[in-house]
Amino acid sequence: MGFFTAALIVGRYVGYPQVSKGRLLLAAIAVTGTVYGIGALWLATWVGIFKLLLPLEALTPALLIGVAPFLPWDPLKSFIAWEQL
Repeated sequence: MGFFTAALIVGRYVGYPQVSKGRLLLAAIAVTGTVYGIGALWLATWVGIFKLLLPLEALTPALLIGVAPFLPWDPLKSFIAWEQL
């Protein structure tokens, strides 16, 4: 679900014949946030089911397991890709 939504966002930001570097960077940031957000909610659902936690209690472990390890590297990858244009 996260990647489907991310594809819609990229299509919206980048779906023009002339695309600026700023628009591409904005799209990369929006897509990363979308994938992180939807993925963390999905992971929190599963953590809550298996550990019998309430949804907000499950969100913290989901963020620590599913988002935190990738936070330093994904913005760096987006910036490097943006610089290569």
